[in-house]
Amino acid sequence: MSNSICYTRHPFMADDNTTQHTRTIIEQYSEHWQALDLEAILALYADDIEYFDFFANEKIPFHELRDYVSLSLPRSPKSAIRSMDRIRVDGDTGFSQYTYVLEQNDGRVVTYQNAEAITVKNGKIIRIHEYSSLIHTDDSERSTDEIRKLGLTPSRCHLICQELEDYFNLARPFLSHQITLADIATPMGYTRNQLSYVLNHSLGRSFYEYLNEARIAYLLEYRTNDESLTEAAHNAGFSSVSTFYKFFKRYTGTTPGKYFSRD
Repeated sequence: MSNSICYTRHPFMADDNTTQHTRTIIEQYSEHWQALDLEAILALYADDIEYFDFFANEKIPFHELRDYVSLSLPRSPKSAIRSMDRIRVDGDTGFSQYTYVLEQNDGRVVTYQNAEAITVKNGKIIRIHEYSSLIHTDDSERSTDEIRKLGLTPSRCHLICQELEDYFNLARPFLSHQITLADIATPMGYTRNQLSYVLNHSLGRSFYEYLNEARIAYLLEYRTNDESLTEAAHNAGFSSVSTFYKFFKRYTGTTPGKYFSRD
């Protein structure tokens, strides 16, 4: 009897070569995001890629990925993507975790904790499952004492609501990517706190919600046939794809791709 021992790879153990190849592709993908290289990112996607954004509860069609990625790239000075852990790979699938710091259109800085499961085949990414959760928002809240000092009455709140609607219709301040609540309150002759109180308590919306709903309404009315979704969203004031998709579906009940395919 021979003293040699024969080792057999377990059928469920990932091939080392496959694992290394997957790691290389996912590392390249991560580097392209850090470099804000849109074309390089898109070049790694297979034509039949399945991209699931579970935060928005959407499957992003391939023909919408250019717009989706373009609007997701962190271009403002306060926005950033920061890796939380090394990329972990098993066979054809890798897992990455990172924080996504985003400066919102109303000036707030929010931080998301993201995780992605990325599957690679033949040098291309064929599937991405993206998960996000909001972990921090830099948005101070007024105390009860401050609210009492605002000097508002029910009739004045009603007046401010009407004035705000008129101001948005005429001046269209929402078209600015960097507009803040103070930028709107000042020309209207109110304080930031007064306007915020009216939005929250009289209209039942945050400034962020009111602003982006106005952007969606504008985009639906004024988008031209020669504008791509990226251009239309940008021209309407959006600088975040997740914000655009979230409010578009909330406003219309469907995704941008499905909505405009009806035309």
